[in-house]
Amino acid sequence: MKNACLFLCLAISFLSCVKPETPKVFVPSIYNWSGTDPMSAEINGTPWLASTATYSEFNGWKGVAGFDGSLKGISIALKDISAGTEYTLKDSFTNNTAFYIPAPGSDQMCSNTTDNRVKILENDATHIKGYFFFSTFNSITGTTNKVTKGYFNITK
Repeated sequence: MKNACLFLCLAISFLSCVKPETPKVFVPSIYNWSGTDPMSAEINGTPWLASTATYSEFNGWKGVAGFDGSLKGISIALKDISAGTEYTLKDSFTNNTAFYIPAPGSDQMCSNTTDNRVKILENDATHIKGYFFFSTFNSITGTTNKVTKGYFNITK
């Protein structure tokens, strides 16, 4: 009887220490698209392709920018760029940010009211590669622009 009681107490204490297994849920990557070099995206659902793109560093900022033949463009500015890191983009000149340039002289900064991100895949001495998406809001016109399926692979 003593042995059965001891066994039961040990079994109960062992079972109470075992944590239930957390179900493993498959979460697909949010970056599940490909792109075209040097920079491409969809702007309000319409494919866009940069004919030229550059990487630059200025006053502690690092950035990528691309423009098509009509000078419509996208620019992303970051304080740090590390491969394998995802950054949130905000509408501030003190944080990581992104711009959509619908025409020369008219840029729109990404909005704080939406999910805006850039993921740096590779960054070395010769090139920088990554994915991005963001939305802008023009308070003057009330226009919202969605930049999705963004991609860049730019030679430094």
